[in-house]
Amino acid sequence: MLIAKKTFDDGFIFTLENKNGLKVELTDFGASIVSVNIADKNNNPKSISFGSEESNFYKNTKSYIGSSVGRFANRIIDGKFTLDGKQYCLPINNGKNHLHGGIKGFSFKQFDNYIGEGSNDCSVIFTYKSLDGEEGYPGNMDVAITYTVNENNDLIINYKAVSDKATPINLTNHAYWNLNGQGNILDHTLTLLSDYYLPVNLDCSATGEVLKTKNTAFDFNKEKIIGKDIDKVNGEIYGYDNCFIFNDTDINKCKAKLYSENSGISMEIFTDKPAIQLYTGNNLKDEKTREGILNKYNAVCLETQYLPCSPNFLHFKSPILRPNELYNYTTIHRFSVKK
Repeated sequence: MLIAKKTFDDGFIFTLENKNGLKVELTDFGASIVSVNIADKNNNPKSISFGSEESNFYKNTKSYIGSSVGRFANRIIDGKFTLDGKQYCLPINNGKNHLHGGIKGFSFKQFDNYIGEGSNDCSVIFTYKSLDGEEGYPGNMDVAITYTVNENNDLIINYKAVSDKATPINLTNHAYWNLNGQGNILDHTLTLLSDYYLPVNLDCSATGEVLKTKNTAFDFNKEKIIGKDIDKVNGEIYGYDNCFIFNDTDINKCKAKLYSENSGISMEIFTDKPAIQLYTGNNLKDEKTREGILNKYNAVCLETQYLPCSPNFLHFKSPILRPNELYNYTTIHRFSVKK
């Protein structure tokens, strides 16, 4: 295992690399993934997630490319929720809703950082203290996000947090994936072990309904090309931006798999989080990255998380972290290549 640290403007880039050639770059700006690199079936190197060599890309991100997202990933309707009889008002930054932690959520923060090395893995731990009232959220919250690369070709992300007041929390990573390194992702195949999904309003907020995926355009329980039914979903949105509820939370079971026949690269996702947001980059427009300009369908996001808008709907799994409780979830991205 190799791990390196170099300056990046007034921050740092960390490189984690295993003996198989899986290389992951990270930065303390937004505790973000800068790049994930692996050789394809023809042994050609591929950068399969998007990023930039410029620090301002991460300091001022609009599409959250590679960023850690919090305090609350996804949307909170009207930027309001009621907790223990008190209403809280959060900044509105997505139509009429609160999105991805607000105007200056975790994606825009510079994290402290620590390096950890083992015999078969290496890690970077990013920490941040979010103060009571930050972006309207209650409680002083301490957050630790640990990225680990091992010799099994795993990229493991562990999220931990504690708070001195009850508060909503929903942490995820917002990497944009393309297993060909370029082009669109409509020919990628996807598997999602999910019997239920959340339909959305035109502003992409959850309606509160929980619908079955079976025999619908949202059924990915068997491997399916992403583009097969994309013209049938979400009306004017025309693309997936929906939450899928996993059938169980056993981290030892693969919950999702993304595969490209073109490159032979596959990414399996294991997690103990209850759901995943599938987003097909519907709103990407002229996003300048190291790998090229991103537009609609040039990348796909698979964000493990709690249910969106869950502070607004009592029948959704509660996202509330109480004092003396530990928020502790892990997502594993396992990469392999079919020659």
